[in-house]
Amino acid sequence: MTDQATVRKVRKLINDYSVKYNIQNFETSSLYDVKKDWLKPWKHAADQGVYAIFGPSKLLLYVGKASLRSSLGKRLVTYFKNSSDGLRGEQRKHHTWSEDPQFILTIRVNKPWEAPSLEEYLINKLQPKDNTNGIHRKSK
Repeated sequence: MTDQATVRKVRKLINDYSVKYNIQNFETSSLYDVKKDWLKPWKHAADQGVYAIFGPSKLLLYVGKASLRSSLGKRLVTYFKNSSDGLRGEQRKHHTWSEDPQFILTIRVNKPWEAPSLEEYLINKLQPKDNTNGIHRKSK
């Protein structure tokens, strides 16, 4: 088993976080495939929360948040082309990724202030390769 984060590991850590900090009812979406599902709206597009972007092999590339004055849909369109309704999109060509993103997982939070906390927790635990701010890489 590799150290790289997978969808299963992300879901487990979301659950661990909920238990550790006694926060109930984070709603996690199913995986959204940006290559196949781009005509469908993103789950939780109008809500605050955290998103995880995965490559084709479902290894984690990036974790981000939408809190306070933003929404998951608004944040995701900064990485993916905006559709006419702003709720879905396909990859923007100008963003640089370590590999092509293909899957998105969204996590709706109950209170906007929970998003930065959950985001930092996941980044700290998982060290996604395309997150650069706030990452303290472990020496090998």
